[in-house]
Amino acid sequence: MGSVSGTVPNIIHIPSDFIATYDKQWGDELLGDKAHTVIFDNSKIKSIVPGFTASIPFSKGAEEIIKWYDADPSRQKIDEGFNNLTVKIINAYESAFPK
Repeated sequence: MGSVSGTVPNIIHIPSDFIATYDKQWGDELLGDKAHTVIFDNSKIKSIVPGFTASIPFSKGAEEIIKWYDADPSRQKIDEGFNNLTVKIINAYESAFPK
């Protein structure tokens, strides 16, 4: 997303179980199917539509997402609750595990 949007992301790796201590639902989602690889199992769709292939590369999908947000300013809203939660988690993690 960063390269497509012309920004440099500040990536902070925080373990899922640490996140779960601050938000159980989010933690449960991360500790479930996304715990190890963030690769999603598409066997269900392939069993229904055997010819299915994911044909859009991630970079193209990222471009489409950015264009969708750019097309309508009403879509460009910050979720203050989520933003505050992520700041809280990052601050707690960096305090617990200083570099």
